[in-house]
Parts: sequence; C-alpha cells; structure tokens
Amino acid sequence: MRASRRRIWVSAHVPAKLIRRLRAGNPDRRENLQCICGTCHGYKLQADHKLCLGDKLGYLEILGTHHFHLGRAERALALYGL
Repeated sequence: MRASRRRIWVSAHVPAKLIRRLRAGNPDRRENLQCICGTCHGYKLQADHKLCLGDKLGYLEILGTHHFHLGRAERALALYGL
C-alpha cells in the first residue's frame, strides 16, 4: 500500500511580514506558530491579507468560518499589541 503524502505548513497566527513592518517583536515565537494543512493554509492566507490591510474583524471572521482556534489567534494578536 502506498502512503499518501500530505503537506503540512508551519504558519504564523499573526503574519511575520506584519510583525516585522510594525517592529512588534519576533514573529517566530512559539505562541505565534501553528501547523496546518494545505487547504487551511489557503484560507489562512486570505485571512492574513485582511489583517495586513488593518481589517482585524475580517481576519477573525475568515478564521472562524474555517474552524481555526480563535482563542489562539486572539492571544497571538494580543502578544503583538494588535
């Protein structure tokens, strides 16, 4: 039997580019990282785009719609003062 290969992504709750732009600290902190599948990574990119445009509610809405853990996302946002 052939094993299926699924790609797993390490993704930041708060996008690294936003953290760097705001000079808010280290984007690679453990509290800011999560492992997600490729499909969820696509949804996360959509949410990240909203957050980078300043739309925090839109970011959380996309994450909630796709069943991401909102508590972790909100803690990461607070960690960087967002």
